[in-house]
Amino acid sequence: MRRLTKDKFSYVFSPFVEPAYTVKPGETFIVETMDWTSDRLKTEADLPKLLESPVLKGSQPLMNPITGPIYIEGAKPGDVLVVDIKDIKVAETGSVMVLPGYGLLPYDFKEPKARIVPIRDGKVIFSDKISFPIKPFPGTIGTAPEREAISTFYNGHYGGNMDCADLTIGSRLYLPVFTKGALFGLGDVHASQGDGELITAVEVAAEVALTLNLIKGKPITRPRFETAELMGVIVGYRPFIEGMQIALRELINWLGDYGLTPEEAYMLCAMSHTFTVRVCQMYQITFPQFPPYPCALRVAISKDVLPKK
Repeated sequence: MRRLTKDKFSYVFSPFVEPAYTVKPGETFIVETMDWTSDRLKTEADLPKLLESPVLKGSQPLMNPITGPIYIEGAKPGDVLVVDIKDIKVAETGSVMVLPGYGLLPYDFKEPKARIVPIRDGKVIFSDKISFPIKPFPGTIGTAPEREAISTFYNGHYGGNMDCADLTIGSRLYLPVFTKGALFGLGDVHASQGDGELITAVEVAAEVALTLNLIKGKPITRPRFETAELMGVIVGYRPFIEGMQIALRELINWLGDYGLTPEEAYMLCAMSHTFTVRVCQMYQITFPQFPPYPCALRVAISKDVLPKK
């Protein structure tokens, strides 16, 4: 199987970056990814150097490198890029950190701290008393927006740093295409993450096996996803309630493919206990050089309650 190596990467989703790789629709391949620190944190002793590196210093953070951009032959604005996640193999160790000024509790902890956690037999070994199964997914994944370069640290209508844990092995992601070739990229894999990514997840280097395809003539406005059980929409937006409204409208539109009117789709989401809201990303950054961080959320409903197409 073809391998796209992580030595070709970008820190932005942008229509102005030259493609690093080209693939054909229907092709299955492996993407190597670095962790969010660009593989700079190997031991806990590396934390002071990380804090002074371009990852966290400067007007724009060099976080979340994405392998790519990946040019998809035949992709044009208005298309939908279909991403099937076939497999994810994570490194043997990951890291988790507390960073003052970052996360949902940016003022509560005064000293930075990192922990390197082993990953063995499909489990994260947090301590000699605590371990739990991995559930890996790419935290950052998307296409190039129409006319700007956006840091891979952020998220939006093109995807980006969504941190949606539903995008694990066996899931399908639908991304809008805004530029020729789509200029797709992914990285920032998490071996496991609690909802909201409170500060960091279990951050790992990884290898992700993907199949990419295109849908013509049915544009979408926001990322959508399917698992074996769910169909849902992911939105990065601030304030949270407006992001929720955007996501729900997009899901209502999608439910129209099942023969439901907008009113029926709205009522079904309101009535069904299978409709859920998941907070994917609630990051806060207190430094003035960073724009406000958009919260990421997803809404979803079980496919079992829907009529057959």
